[in-house]
Amino acid sequence: MSIVVQDGFEALTIANLARKVGVAVGAMYRYFDGKDALVAALQQEAITDLGNHLAERTEAHAVALAKQPPKVQALARVVMSFVAYLDDARSASRRHRLVDAFLSSPSYTLSEGAAREVEAVLEPIFESVEARFDDAVAAGALTPGDAAVRTFVGWAAIHGLDHFRKRDRIVDERRRVSALVPAAFGALLLGWGADPGDVQSALAAVDELAAPA
Repeated sequence: MSIVVQDGFEALTIANLARKVGVAVGAMYRYFDGKDALVAALQQEAITDLGNHLAERTEAHAVALAKQPPKVQALARVVMSFVAYLDDARSASRRHRLVDAFLSSPSYTLSEGAAREVEAVLEPIFESVEARFDDAVAAGALTPGDAAVRTFVGWAAIHGLDHFRKRDRIVDERRRVSALVPAAFGALLLGWGADPGDVQSALAAVDELAAPA
């Protein structure tokens, strides 16, 4: 993992990994057929760990959010599904940079077959967020819509905002990520039919939960 984080995917080779862990190159081929299999395994591990983190965050907030009115609770749970990804940068910065590198690479890093194997690991994360959207619709907090599309839109938004954090030190407060997250997700929720008052309350609840201890 440290090879990718420090030097990029190009440096992740069987030879470099063997050197890193102090074993013969031939020994590595007992576990990986080549670089494609190595990258896929690394990506699957990182995504699995990320999924566990997101699930733990969701569970940790369940009691606090349960105190909110049903519609506010449902909207807050949707937003927290994405905000927890930003929290991952603080709790596991190396893993976060690795997952970000996989998502951000402008070129394909895996063959189609390996990519589909990794997608199978990523899909449960998306499905858990889709369930939050379905719950919000059931609660009357959002109008009916394609939960899968909404999930991808939200994921794209939070991933882009994650990249903007490096600009926080040189921009004014209203353009920092801490301000852009509620602006972005507030606009999305309103576009998906949420009540403005419910959105305001949900974002306030999320801000309180996401605040560093």
